[in-house]
Amino acid sequence: MFAAEKSRLELFSSQIDNDIERKLFQSTLLMMDSTKTLKDVPTSLEFICQTWQELARVRACVVSQSQTRTPMDIALNIIATVPSLCSGSGDKDEMWKKMLDPASGSGLLIALAMHRAMLESNVLAGGMMVMEEKEKEVEMEMEMEMEMEMEMPMDANKEENKDADEKGDGSIRSHKKREPAAEEKRRLVEWCVRMVNSTHAIDLDATSCALTRVSMLCSLRPLEIRVCCCEQAGQQARPPRQRGEESARKEEGGKDTTVSPLTRWISSIVPPLNVICGSAPTFVMDPVLSMLEGVTKEDCKIRDRYDVVVQNPPYRNKAREYEECDGRAFEFLKWKKATTPEDKSGVTSITEQQKSKSLHQSSWSTFCGHHNLYGYFLELGRMCLQPNHGIMTAVVLRNVLDLHKYPCDALFHRHLLEKTTILTITFNRVESFDLLPHASRHKEGIPTVTLTIRSEPPLMGHRVRVVGGGVAEAVEAAEGVQGEEKEESVLQEELLECGLGVVDVLLRRKYTREKLIARWREAD
Repeated sequence: MFAAEKSRLELFSSQIDNDIERKLFQSTLLMMDSTKTLKDVPTSLEFICQTWQELARVRACVVSQSQTRTPMDIALNIIATVPSLCSGSGDKDEMWKKMLDPASGSGLLIALAMHRAMLESNVLAGGMMVMEEKEKEVEMEMEMEMEMEMEMPMDANKEENKDADEKGDGSIRSHKKREPAAEEKRRLVEWCVRMVNSTHAIDLDATSCALTRVSMLCSLRPLEIRVCCCEQAGQQARPPRQRGEESARKEEGGKDTTVSPLTRWISSIVPPLNVICGSAPTFVMDPVLSMLEGVTKEDCKIRDRYDVVVQNPPYRNKAREYEECDGRAFEFLKWKKATTPEDKSGVTSITEQQKSKSLHQSSWSTFCGHHNLYGYFLELGRMCLQPNHGIMTAVVLRNVLDLHKYPCDALFHRHLLEKTTILTITFNRVESFDLLPHASRHKEGIPTVTLTIRSEPPLMGHRVRVVGGGVAEAVEAAEGVQGEEKEESVLQEELLECGLGVVDVLLRRKYTREKLIARWREAD
């Protein structure tokens, strides 16, 4: 089903110069091939994600390109907070949702979403055991048929075969007997096509894009194996004499005549995976710039609105980035020279008309800004959502709430509170990132928070669900015991009055609630 994708990955692997990096990448391909069942998928995805993190460490990209993986517990929580890609159990009942990960990394989030859809849709109902029973049934009938052929005269055998084909009496030659495997194969392929068309990922790093493809193929691997079993069952269902004649024709003509029309149909209908290598803030928000940078027309479908956006965006402090790297991570905010498709000289700059058009279509010209790159990715995700019902879940640094440290983020807080419905704020335990490589300045780990929002202004009386809020950490600090995460809810209009920071127990302990409210009103 995915021969072209696998060939693409093999080619990418052969072009890796560094031996250590090449071996690490090849290990993910071996893991993908060894994935057989739905139960194998989470373990395989964890291995691929760990390998991606090791590659980032070897290439010294952990800090410079903000390549820190999503811990599995946080990743599973993110996927659990968003709608499933597929709801319903039949062709007529199925409702598909489109999903985007604008900073895919190893592809863990998008692949877990695909895996969840396969589990919940029950697309592989019956598992491999059903296919094994079908194959055994076919083999038994074939053995019985061969024994009967040896006992019957040739002429009578031919006549019996003809009658069976015409009547469709359920014999091994009957079309009705071969139909179930073919129908199942067609159903699985059509489901796979819908899945591929529903999932999109972007990353600036070519290796990350390749590993995202590996992760997506890994999630689809049980379905691919099932389709192969259906194909084998269909081939075995053909009578031995017919298979012998097909082999003879293949040998005489030198051309493979055994490939069924259904197999050729699969090759033509399964689309390539929607993984784009490029800058998401430029590609999604500035169509003109991305067009001039060589994005194909096929890639442009990724600019559609999405029902679901999931992301662990890159974390890069804006002031530090401009001081240390000349603002490289924020290149999408600058106007730069670009080459048009017609002019390959590299000196053609964007015309005023194109610049005006891009500004009109871009959010960055009016966006209030943020102290960190993840703020721009949050806005990007919000802009990509379907109006009124789109859902985004993202894991970001906990300092997103601290206006004492970053008063410039006050406008962004108001932007979030007025334009979106905040469904859940989950405070992740600091130790989730402890074992992962990170900058030396994070001496106490990387505190994060997971935000889930809906793309519509809040209704009057809407309450934001707050999970944790630092309650467990506060209890542990005060009593030296393992605290339990607690839940609470707060009116969103109250947060508009008091600021987002009041939901964080640790900030309340550090500054007091009154000071947090005063800071919000002063900065706002």
